[in-house]
Amino acid sequence: MQSVKSAPNVSFFTPKQPILGKFVKYLEDSELTSTERTPPLLFTPLKIRSLTIPNRITVSPMCTYSSIDSYPTPFHTVHYGSLSMRGPGLLITECASVCENGKVTCNDLGLWNDSLAKEHYSKIVEFAHSQNCNIGVQLGQFHNKDIVPPIESWSKEQIIDTIKEWGQVCKRATDMAQYDFIEIQASHGHIIDQFISPLWNHRTDEYNGELQDRTRFLFQLVDEIRNNIPKEVPLFIRLPDCDKSEKEGSLTQKDTIKICVELAKHGVDVVDFVCVNPGKLNLRSHKPRLEFLQDLKQILKSKDLSLVVGSPSKISTAKEAEALLQ
Repeated sequence: MQSVKSAPNVSFFTPKQPILGKFVKYLEDSELTSTERTPPLLFTPLKIRSLTIPNRITVSPMCTYSSIDSYPTPFHTVHYGSLSMRGPGLLITECASVCENGKVTCNDLGLWNDSLAKEHYSKIVEFAHSQNCNIGVQLGQFHNKDIVPPIESWSKEQIIDTIKEWGQVCKRATDMAQYDFIEIQASHGHIIDQFISPLWNHRTDEYNGELQDRTRFLFQLVDEIRNNIPKEVPLFIRLPDCDKSEKEGSLTQKDTIKICVELAKHGVDVVDFVCVNPGKLNLRSHKPRLEFLQDLKQILKSKDLSLVVGSPSKISTAKEAEALLQ
């Protein structure tokens, strides 16, 4: 009887899997010649620090509202397990809160203690790794006005404690939950978004004012995370491309490009954009997504900086995805 090789580094038996989602080369025969087909960019591998991604398809975070007391359940095992078997280049879990009062809903995941981290590994990460799937966690801290005071009332000690808490949670996410990468949620009204956006930030100290002041919290937080996770672990961030507002002083795409330049200097590897749809609003200097991403790419290149760019908004066909990569 022939033995079947098992998947390495997991506590249960499952057959060793190939790298799913990897482009399989083959020969295209004609009457006279056989030529090897070149893969489209969508299925070209990409290396980010220690991760080698077999394709450019990422499963974005979803809001599933299915945890119990912030712990993952069998739902998460089936949900992420089934996705990991389908060969995405990357899989990102739904947003997990870094603190108990930072959840969007009472059924969101959490990652603020060791017990939660162990369940993330056993219920989500271990099976994904058995399928050779690169899996990361999105971490966030939402501002619930009924629970958390507005950021203008935070003391500097609270800001410092929050930054340290993020660092500890990210260390737990990589060391104990064994996620392959981390994504910082900095859009959709989360705490970081409230510091960056002049529409939200009403502080009267060095954490408000010009763009470099409003981003002070973000860069201190990024530095703390990088100091607490292994250097080979990639760090992602999700950002809005601008404020969806016509108000004077709103965050613009030009501001966001400046932020991205600094993020690249601070050790962020991937920026994952939520590009707003202005509708009938007349947003200042707003450009369509493709033009905005091209501007960002050119500016990063001119400064000899490296930053992988992703955009999850409404890419529904392989042809559209390939065109964006081209």
